[in-house]
Amino acid sequence: MESPQRESVQVREGKLEEEEEEEHLEGDETVVFDVGGKLHKVLYSPTFSLHSISLLKQLAGERQDKRPIFVEANQDLFQFILEYHRGRKIRIPSTVSVAAIIAEARKMGLDITSDDIIQEVPSLASLSKLLAAGIRREQDSFAKKEAEVEQQMVVHKAALVTNLTCKCILAQLQGQITEHTQWKRRSAYPNNQDVFWVSKDDLSQQLGAGAAKPTLEFLLDLPTEEPKALIEALEFWATQQGFQVTTLWIGGPSRKQPDRPVEFYHAEFSPLV
Repeated sequence: MESPQRESVQVREGKLEEEEEEEHLEGDETVVFDVGGKLHKVLYSPTFSLHSISLLKQLAGERQDKRPIFVEANQDLFQFILEYHRGRKIRIPSTVSVAAIIAEARKMGLDITSDDIIQEVPSLASLSKLLAAGIRREQDSFAKKEAEVEQQMVVHKAALVTNLTCKCILAQLQGQITEHTQWKRRSAYPNNQDVFWVSKDDLSQQLGAGAAKPTLEFLLDLPTEEPKALIEALEFWATQQGFQVTTLWIGGPSRKQPDRPVEFYHAEFSPLV
């Protein structure tokens, strides 16, 4: 059994070792934290002198070598957490969230409040820049959504024209055919009535009287570039029905008429060989 005197000596030696270790850490030694690949290099003292229960201080004290200490934290907010360690106050710009700072600090074992945070008041010039940037973002977002809606509309137009084309061919099979199409088939294909020729007149007939013309103009008003959606839709439908698109006449801009819209004129379908 050890004597009380020996135990007292061991306690004093243990305290002495702790004090020596603390003095060693509180010297000019630097600590490097790695936050998402971004390195933050600080002096152990005075950075961690005021916060004995800080998670960062514990990590710094437990390290075995001088390699960077990896910390799972917000890369953009970590600098403010270090600032609080140094002076018990955090100064942040107007663009940084106070709530986000508080939440991030508590993950590090720091019980801070909004009173510990000083947020800059933006100048009129800064507010103008922020407002202009916000307007640009909204405009970019609106332009993107507008382009998406336009593309969807083109696809839906192509689907409707394809459906009307299908109805036209079914009508031809039943003998319901416009005089122009009947003349075209007789003159172009006198010996082959398996070829179907769908014109704008046929599409207009399927829409019915009254709203046929403005509706058809809307459906056939396609972007000035090649109307791939309409071509692909017609070719897909024709293949499914055992046909191939022999001719697809689609007008569009020309040298003399650069603003002329893309427009469907007629489609010719023949049986797949």
